[in-house]
Amino acid sequence: MITDSALVALAGLAAVVALLFLLITRYKWHVFLALLVPIVLGSVLAEALKNTGGIERITASMIRWVGEARMPSLA
Repeated sequence: MITDSALVALAGLAAVVALLFLLITRYKWHVFLALLVPIVLGSVLAEALKNTGGIERITASMIRWVGEARMPSLA
């Protein structure tokens, strides 16, 4: 499920950070392994967003939020 809500995205970020702290402190995972888990999960999520068109929706939302004049140009 893809959302346009920035609040949901921030909640997801907070959940990943909490997961990192939990894996490192409570379960005594090595830092490298704990970071590797969110990187792998992030790659899977990015691939899903690419295939479902979520990237385009996120980009359009960002452009509406900050304005087209403030977006960097590629030239």
